[in-house]
Amino acid sequence: MIDLAFLIAKEFTDKEEPAFSSRSQTRKAYSSDLTDAQWQVLEPPIPSALHGKRLRITDMREVVNSLRYLHHTGCQWDMLPHDLLARSTVYEYFAQWRDGTDQLRI
Repeated sequence: MIDLAFLIAKEFTDKEEPAFSSRSQTRKAYSSDLTDAQWQVLEPPIPSALHGKRLRITDMREVVNSLRYLHHTGCQWDMLPHDLLARSTVYEYFAQWRDGTDQLRI
């Protein structure tokens, strides 16, 4: 079982402004978005797409940004802002990580 709290609520000491990932370049950054330094720590443990499966097209940084937004605001899944990833996409990764079917290496 992975520790989703680490992934979602990891606090860092730097006060860097959130940076833009490829998807977030078209939207204003939320205060819950990962900074570049935070993403450098969290990116390696996220498993790559499974061998023999389709290539992953989902921006994993945006998945984490969406989960952090949910955690920080306490909003419902249905209330995710339209400029973040679709709730079904975010929930799919959340459920895999929560259930341990897609093991994070943390």
